[in-house]
Parts: sequence; structure tokens; C-alpha cells
Amino acid sequence: MRRIATCLVFGTVCLSAQVQQTGRLFLPEVSAPVADRPADATDHSRRHVDPDAAAVMATINALLAGVVAHDGGQVLAAIRPEGKATVVAQGPDGTVVIRHPSWAEFVAGVRPGPEKFEPRLKGPIVRVDGDIAMAWTPYTFLIDGKVHHCGVNHFDLTREGGTWKILNVTYSYRTVGCGR
Repeated sequence: MRRIATCLVFGTVCLSAQVQQTGRLFLPEVSAPVADRPADATDHSRRHVDPDAAAVMATINALLAGVVAHDGGQVLAAIRPEGKATVVAQGPDGTVVIRHPSWAEFVAGVRPGPEKFEPRLKGPIVRVDGDIAMAWTPYTFLIDGKVHHCGVNHFDLTREGGTWKILNVTYSYRTVGCGR
């Protein structure tokens, strides 16, 4: 088992994903539910990979791989056109700015560059109910080995015809309190 990471950067904006690698499919690690424990308890001895959660993460990974490859077409292939992105950026002075870039603006930020991107997720959580899903993951994002920013990514996805697509992505972005 190897941890991998990819990230997308749009000027000063980043989304990230890190998952367990199994062959070529990147899968999240999910705990099996345990009926006699509180809902927030984790039983590390009963790890399994949920196929729906894996499919959700595969879609998120496809979007992220497109950004890392600077391939706007690959990014667009992972999203639903009627969706949107929301960025909640907190400045060092605590000032908060909320932006709602269109997908065109979001994808326009995918441009070539020499930087090495390294997101580090802290326990992605994926929840699926039929044909809707969400993924929530706190992250720290490094550029060229240095902490650049951190926050939380929240992806909303829908499944149509057996294919998951990202409908919305909302993420926080801050440069303080990330740990160095």
C-alpha cells in the first residue's frame, strides 16, 4: 500500500486528494460499520474498500489528475456543467472572501508551471446514498516541499448512467494555522 497525492492549483486556489493505491485504481480506505459501537468509532481491524466510495474517489482523482497534467479537458470530463465551485478564502488577518468561479474560470486556472504540488489529506470521508455522494477531506498543500496553504475540500457528486460526476466543489483556503 502506497500513499499518493495530486493537486490542482488555480493561482492561489487548491483542491487535493490522497488515497490508497491498489493497482491502477485509487481507493479510499473505509471502515466497516460496527453496530455495537458509536457511529464515530473506527475499527482499524475491519478495514475494507467500499466500491461506491472507490468510484467516487476515482472521479475526484480524475479531476485532480487533469489539473496536475494541466489538461482542462480532463478536468471538464469529471464535472457536471450545471455545477459550480465555491472558494472560502481566509487571509492572514482573518478577512474572509467567498468566490464562486464558473467552471470556465475554474478550468482557466489550469496552466503549465514548474511547481511540484503535494497535497496531504487527513482522512478523506466519503458518504454515498444511492446516486448522490459527498467527499470531505481536510488537507495541507505543499508547493515545492513547503506548506503553501491548507483547508477542507467538500465535493458533491451525482451518478447518472453508472458514472459519477462532480456537481459542486466547495473548499476553504488559508495560509495560517496549517502547521509547518
